[in-house]
Amino acid sequence: MHIASSMIAGPLPTEFGLLRSLEILDLSGNGLSGQIPSEFGSMARIRKLILTNNQLDGRLPLELASIPTLSELSVDENSLSGPFPLFLANLTALETLLLTDNLFSGPIPTTIGEFGDGLTTLHFGDSDFIGTVPSELFGLTNLLSLHFGKNNLYGTLPTEIGTATNLEFVHCSFNNLTGPIPSEIGNLAMLRSIFAFPNFFSGQIPTEYANLQKLSRVVMISTTLSGTFPSEFGLMTDLKTVLIKGTKIGGPIPTEIGLMTSLEELRIAGNKLTGSIPEGIGELSNLVALNLDGNLLTGTIPLVLEALPSLAKAAFSGNDFVAPMPALCNLEVLVSDCDEVDCGDCCTDCCYDTEEECEFPKIDGRQ
Repeated sequence: MHIASSMIAGPLPTEFGLLRSLEILDLSGNGLSGQIPSEFGSMARIRKLILTNNQLDGRLPLELASIPTLSELSVDENSLSGPFPLFLANLTALETLLLTDNLFSGPIPTTIGEFGDGLTTLHFGDSDFIGTVPSELFGLTNLLSLHFGKNNLYGTLPTEIGTATNLEFVHCSFNNLTGPIPSEIGNLAMLRSIFAFPNFFSGQIPTEYANLQKLSRVVMISTTLSGTFPSEFGLMTDLKTVLIKGTKIGGPIPTEIGLMTSLEELRIAGNKLTGSIPEGIGELSNLVALNLDGNLLTGTIPLVLEALPSLAKAAFSGNDFVAPMPALCNLEVLVSDCDEVDCGDCCTDCCYDTEEECEFPKIDGRQ
């Protein structure tokens, strides 16, 4: 039964519990309010119960744990409360559990590993969970998608994350996680997307990150990261976006950057990078946006940038570059220090830091 986005309001009828043969109930995107009736536990053959994006409140009824066929429970985007519903671990057929964007609170129980081997999607982000991330969470080795971002979790990210080798998506950003990024994350060979910032990770980017060959983007925004830019990133030839901003990462931009031929965005502003821009950057034929603002880079800006066919936006200000500036006449946006670099025939006007038009444009909310 699919009654999604139908402008239905009011409480959920208890009579749904009489539909003993119903297999799918999708009531998402309505204005339903109040608590989920305990009678829902009588829908003995229900496989998918989808109540996403309503105004439901209260606690999940314990009776839901008595539905042997339930494979998907989606109650995200409501105002449900209470502790983490560990009683749902009794659902041996459960594959998808979406709890995100509610008012659940308290710690993540260490017994979270009691969920069955069939669980592939577990999302409990954007709530009020507090405490540390239990290592037992990563004992759910068949997980494909895991979201626990936007909570109040602290402590380190357990090294046991490396045992959940089927993970394709991880979201743990907007918490208060500290300590190093575990090198064991390099074991997640199937990982396609990871959102881990902002947090308070420290230390160096582990070189094992380069093992994540399916990853399409690397995003790291943290004032506490340090070390150098890993040359091993050059092995990530399918990477499309690198955003490393506001860190203490120093040293040179590795020459191996030229091997990342799929790269479309290289945004490494506000770090402590030194030395010159490597000539290998001229090999990045798919590069659209280049932001090197606010580092300690020196030397000249390579003339090879003139030949990059896709480059549309570039920013070089806040460094110690010297003339000549390449004739980047075809760019949509060029941000540089006009008082330090002689633009020559660069076909653009000078602007200053106080002018809004000097700001490097954002893509997907990122600079």
